Parts: sequence; C-alpha cells; structure tokens
Amino acid sequence: MMNAHGPDAQMGIWYMFMVVILLFWLVTGFVAAGLLEAAWKSRWRLLAASVLLIWVAAISWSSVRYYNGGRALFDASASSTLPARLRELTSYDGIQSGYELDNRIASNPNTPIDALRLLHGRPDQVGTEMCLARNPNTPDDILIELANRKDDWSQYITDSLKRNPRYNEVFGNHD
Repeated sequence: MMNAHGPDAQMGIWYMFMVVILLFWLVTGFVAAGLLEAAWKSRWRLLAASVLLIWVAAISWSSVRYYNGGRALFDASASSTLPARLRELTSYDGIQSGYELDNRIASNPNTPIDALRLLHGRPDQVGTEMCLARNPNTPDDILIELANRKDDWSQYITDSLKRNPRYNEVFGNHD
C-alpha cells in the first residue's frame, strides 16, 4: 500500500524507521516477558500484571496509529474516496501525515477545489505543487501561479503543468 502512489525516494527512511520500531517492541517484549516471569513467581504479581497491561496498551495504541496512517494513505489515492474524506485528510496529523499524503490528495481527481487550495503553498512541498500542477481540477489561478514560479524547481513544475489535460485551455496552444 505504501508504494501505491509510485516510487518515493524517502521510502527507505520509512522502512528503516519501521524496522527500528519493530525491533524496539520485540526487545521490550522479551525483556518484559522475562521480568514478568520472574515477578509472577514472587509477591510482585500486581506489578507484573500492570506492566503487562501497559505494554499491551502501548502496542495497541501504536498499532491503531499505524493502521490509521495506512488508511489515510490508501484513502488519499483511491479514486473511490469521497470528497469529504479527502477534505478531512488535508488536516490529518497522524502517522503518515506530510508530503506523501498531500501528494496523493493533490493527485486525486475527487479532491474538492477548497482542499486543493489548502494544499497549495505548503512549505517545502514541491512534490505537492507538481501534483497540483497535473491535476485537471486545480483552479486556474493556482495553475497560473505555479507557471509563474521562479526558483530551482520551476522547470519540474512547468513539466508537470504540461501534463495537465487542461494545459492548452489555461495557457493557450504554445509552450
């Protein structure tokens, strides 16, 4: 599901982060299991049960957060996602929020115009601007603003604009 939107140069960081988290939970689980076994045989049963309960709650909380993050990414790129959900995702702040989620929302043909406007101009998200440039539903004023952008990324944004089916309609038949 993470690669559903295409290759992402920073996915290696995401995978490495996931491995670190999994290793953390495995190590703490083995340590907790050993301590719980020792404590259970002594008078510290209540403490052992409390530690086990906290550990299970932490894993459950983390799992729900990762599930919600994965669901957000899937919904952001699914063509069947309703506009209201896409609008809601523009303010999502859980795991997986950020440029990858924004890129998927900006590329989705069901994203309402007000949500596209919210995505435009977010700092350090050139990829999102490129996705907005390709989306045929992006308002003309945003497309024109993107075309007038002058920085190191201008050429990439211009290339994205040229892939927009409405390019000739908005900018005429010339390059």
